[in-house]
Amino acid sequence: MGTPLQQLQQTMTAQEFAQHYALECEEPLPAAQWSMAAALLAATANGPLQPPAPGRLWHAGDFMPALWQQANPAPEIAPVQTVDEIMAAARAAGMVQ
Repeated sequence: MGTPLQQLQQTMTAQEFAQHYALECEEPLPAAQWSMAAALLAATANGPLQPPAPGRLWHAGDFMPALWQQANPAPEIAPVQTVDEIMAAARAAGMVQ
């Protein structure tokens, strides 16, 4: 698993390790998926993730490697509307009276 035993015993019990090992032996991940999961976990734990700009929600692209982010830009999200603006749009669409 790439972790020294001394460090591993601080993060999980022997029972948890046995369960992970049994699951990995039964259903191993393909190498590409294992690398992707490891990269996502490392980015989450070590950075360089930064919170999105104020008013923008997290997007799946925020967790992708930089090469993939360029190919798949984050979608633009419409600005927040007031209740009156939402009701006016609903009336215009015939959804409410």
